[in-house]
Amino acid sequence: MRAFAVRSFGEAPALYDLPIPSVDSAFLIRVTYAGINPLDNILVERLTATSKYPFVLGVDFAGIVERAPAGELSLRAGERVFGMARTHGAYAEYTAVAPGVKTEPLARIPDGVTDEQAAALPITTPRLPTCSTRCTLLTRTASRLSSISSMVQT
Repeated sequence: MRAFAVRSFGEAPALYDLPIPSVDSAFLIRVTYAGINPLDNILVERLTATSKYPFVLGVDFAGIVERAPAGELSLRAGERVFGMARTHGAYAEYTAVAPGVKTEPLARIPDGVTDEQAAALPITTPRLPTCSTRCTLLTRTASRLSSISSMVQT
């Protein structure tokens, strides 16, 4: 897959061909849009010689679930989702997000909200205390955006 990443300490980010994340305990997501979050730059600045490389940039994303972890029933393959991918990054064709990780909320995109709009939503909730609280607020925000969009179009 193509990804915008840092391959080793001290190297500038660039576009690379990297393996698709293969984490059995995580959702595999085909990224359709990635948002820009100030956290992206902070994470790159905090890289050290002992950080895990390659480091794929980007946190906020929207995409389609390609594979769900065994036994996970909250989301299924083919569903549109949005959230934060701090571990595997979002500036890539694919990312992986483990269910229930507080720093990586994941939610279904409501009807009427485009992937492009959804990719911009996670930045609005970074300080909420739990993943479930973030996901609930993200979904409510997306639903409101959908309502506003339909009002504007009529």
